[in-house]
Order: sequence, then C-alpha cells, then structure tokens
Amino acid sequence: MKFIFILIISITTLAILIIVHESGHFLVARFFGVHVKRFSIGFGKILFRKKDRFGTEFVISSIPFGGYVKIADESFDILKQKCRFFLKDRVFTTRILIILGGSIFNFLLAILIYWIIFIFGLSFYKPIIGMVRPNSIAFNSNFTPNMEIKSIDNIKTPDWSTVNLVLINKIGQNQVNIEVFSHIDQSSIKKMIDLSQLNFNNSEKNIFHHLGIFPVHNLPQNVITYIELNSPFINSGLKIGDRIISVNNKKINSNNIFDFCVSECIYNDSILFNIERNGKEINLISRLKIKNITKYNSKNNFGIYLSSDFILNKSKIIEKHHPVSALYYAIKKVFYLIYFISGIMIKMLFKNLDFYHLNGPISFVKGVSFSLKTGLIYYFMFVSLISINLGIINLLPIPILDGGNLLLIIIEKIRGKKISLNTEKLIFNISMLFLLILMGFALFNDLIHF
Repeated sequence: MKFIFILIISITTLAILIIVHESGHFLVARFFGVHVKRFSIGFGKILFRKKDRFGTEFVISSIPFGGYVKIADESFDILKQKCRFFLKDRVFTTRILIILGGSIFNFLLAILIYWIIFIFGLSFYKPIIGMVRPNSIAFNSNFTPNMEIKSIDNIKTPDWSTVNLVLINKIGQNQVNIEVFSHIDQSSIKKMIDLSQLNFNNSEKNIFHHLGIFPVHNLPQNVITYIELNSPFINSGLKIGDRIISVNNKKINSNNIFDFCVSECIYNDSILFNIERNGKEINLISRLKIKNITKYNSKNNFGIYLSSDFILNKSKIIEKHHPVSALYYAIKKVFYLIYFISGIMIKMLFKNLDFYHLNGPISFVKGVSFSLKTGLIYYFMFVSLISINLGIINLLPIPILDGGNLLLIIIEKIRGKKISLNTEKLIFNISMLFLLILMGFALFNDLIHF
C-alpha cells in the first residue's frame, strides 16, 4: 500500500509539472490569438478527449512521461496577414514566446513554491563539518571537524545543498579555493582542493561525501570526529567514527563529561572504553603513558573531538521573510538554481561529467518518497527542483524539445524560408533516437543503483 501511495503521488506530481509546462505554451498562444489544435498530457494512445468552445482538443494519453501542445500552422499565416502593415517580425516573436512559455511557467512554479516556503519559514543546516574520513581528499587538505564552509571560489555557501551544487560545477578544476570558519579557535582559514582527478560517480548522493566530509547534523551524539596527531589517544585503538558509550563504566552525554571522566582516571594503568563501531558494541582497554596525558592541554578533550548538541544547535537555521522580501529571495533562489543546474548539464554533455549521472523514473519516484519522509516542505522543494530541471532540459537544442524548435525557427529566419518536410522529418527522427538513448542511459542508471 505504501508503494502504491508513493507511485500515485509520483505520477500526480509528474502530471502537474507537465500540465504547468504545457499550460505555458497554451496560454501564451491564446494570449496572441494563435489557435491551439490539441493540448495533450502524455503520448501514445488517447484515453480521454474533450473539445472546448475554441476548438481545442484536450486529451490524456496512455504514456504519461511528457505532453505537447499542437499549434495550427494556419494561425501563423492569419497572424502574418493581420499584422503585415504595422509589425514586421510579430509572427517570429510570437512563435519564440510560445516556445519559451513552457519553461517560463516551470520557473514561475518554482518561484511560487519558494515564495510560500520563505513566508512560512525554511529550516536548514549550515555546512559545518562533523567528521572527516581518514586519508580522504578533505583529510589530506587538512579539513577538520567543526569547520564551517563559508564560500567556494568566493561563492557563498549558506547550506549543504549549495555546497553540493557549487562543488559539482567545479569538478575538473585543479584549484578550488574554499574559505572555512573554525568554531574551535574562531578563525577564518582559506584552503585549496584539487578536483581535476576526482572520479565522482552517481552512487554518491553528495559530492562532499565523496571528498570525505560528513555534516555534523547527520552524526549521532558522541561520535569521534577527529583525533589530533599529538593526542595521547592517537595509538589507543580508538578510531574516527567510533561512538563513545561510556568511559570506565560512566555513561557519556557530552564532551565535557568525556573530558571529566578521562581526567578522573588518567593515573590508572588503563582506561576502559565502551564504544559502538560499525553497528556493534565493543569494549576497548586503552593503556596510556601518564606523562603524555598530564602534558596535554585537557581543555580540548585530550585531542579527541566528539559530535555534540552544542555544534548541532549552532548549525540549524530557520529562514523566514515578509511576503514582499520572500518573493525577492524566492526569485534569487530560483535564478541561483537555474545557473548551477545549467552548469551541471553543460558539464554532463561537453566536459567532465558523463551520462552515468542521468536519472530516470525510478530515481524520480525514490526522490518523491525520500522528500515526503523528510517533510512536506522538502517535498515541495523537490518539486521545485524538478520543475527547474524540466524547464532547462526543454531548452536544450534537440529538435524534439522546445530548444530544438527554437533553433529551427531561428534557422528558418536566417535562411528566409522554411526547412523542407523531408529534412524536418529526418531531424525529428535523429533527435528522437538521441532522446531515446538518453532515456535508456537514465533507466540503466536507475536499475544499477536501485
């Protein structure tokens, strides 16, 4: 029943996004008095049809992955006759606006969603590092827990999703400058990471995980996030990722209690740690040299850093705005996402990223399921993101898509005459084949990561 519910929500979500996109074409055409023959949700066999008083046929077809608006060609001839005396390029401009209408409506939907979200308030986490995986790219670049990523190549990174988007856009660069703020000594530091040899694959949800960085809010309390090289515990058997349950049978609830427990027993021959490692609870007896412990500055927990509620509370932010300013921030957010998603698509097609990063219908359903589990706000954010993606993808210069139709119209304008029917059919068939190959890659990626 749960799967059926998620599937229904996914199909409904996709249908709404398609309706919004095709409504953009339809309403712009109606605005300019251009007759629309058919408004279709889906492709293939028609399941339902109904005509309105203007003669437009509204249909629902059997294959729900898309839709189209069919414009009557003679409408442009009529428009050309009507405006031949006062506006030479009216038909050309109108055709372009009708084509762009679909993507514009997708972007407007995203703005509307973020506008409502910013009015009611959006909670997110600052990009504060909780743990750094040993021998990872971040570890070798001296990133440590409790550092907050403030900017990447002077692009501000207020949250983890922004960090992810910016880093994906930087793949292939041999020098990426990252500004971090240390919550330990309250200082700003600039670091450099080389992403030229990064082999980022679709199995990793976030690129920062691939770099060895894990957010503080994703860690349970009292997990060892870092051990300093000169710590007396460096050879104690404790490892990054271990969760401290108790020290000498005294339960640990915070860093301060850990500090107290260790300080209390530094003159013993050994310290008994009860830890959780890889899902299993184990006891670890650590034998330490007293002189190493007594010389070490105990205010830093003897060089061991644990995840804690203190840093976690500092990382959570709630962003809420007045309706007017919320609209400004919504527009800013959507344009920001358009810019970075476009960059990722360009890299995927022409540069370092490959087609193994394409996602298909299974990933879409998984995304709907995950966002609903996280919360209703995150579901609408996911819808907004997909709407932006849909708008950008449709502007790609593939003839079967809006961007391809736009390209053909521009070519016709330059040539001064229409492309022949045979040439148009050939271009359509080639682009359809290319699109089917892309969909095949996306479905293949879904299946291998299912």
